[in-house]
Amino acid sequence: MRQLSKKTAASVISLFLFSILFFGCVLTKVEVIRPSALKSMLGKAGVVVIDARRDKEWNESGVKISGAVRENPDDVPSWADKYRKDRLVVVYCA
Repeated sequence: MRQLSKKTAASVISLFLFSILFFGCVLTKVEVIRPSALKSMLGKAGVVVIDARRDKEWNESGVKISGAVRENPDDVPSWADKYRKDRLVVVYCA
C-alpha cells in the first residue's frame, strides 16, 4: 500500500474537517484516487470535480481538469452548500 505524502494527508484531513463543519455531516468515505480513476469519472452524471488549489498553484500549473469547478479553498463556507449531498464530490487540492 502506498503511503500518503504529508501534503496529501493534510488535504485529506482538511476535507474531513470541512465536511463536518460546513456540510453538517461526516463523509462516509474519503479516499485518495489516482488521476486515471478520476479521468474515467469525468463527464459522468452525479460527479462534481472541484479544483480547490490556491491561486498560485492553479496559475502556475499547466494542468487544468476539464469540467472542474474552481473554488477558493480559503472560503469554503461561501461555496460548500452549493453542491448537492447526493453527488460524488471530488476535491482536488494538491
